[in-house]
Amino acid sequence: MEGINTILEQDFMNLADECIRWCYTLYANRIYLVSHEGTITAYRQYLQKKTC
Repeated sequence: MEGINTILEQDFMNLADECIRWCYTLYANRIYLVSHEGTITAYRQYLQKKTC
């Protein structure tokens, strides 16, 4: 079993897409995700790529 910090970048991107889509289904004004620092950094990079 692979950990989130050891999977391929494309696999992480797919999981991040799925997570973000799930968050949208909640129709919440604010969502808190509790995560490891390295994973937060990966999500930050993911979001920056999506907005470029």
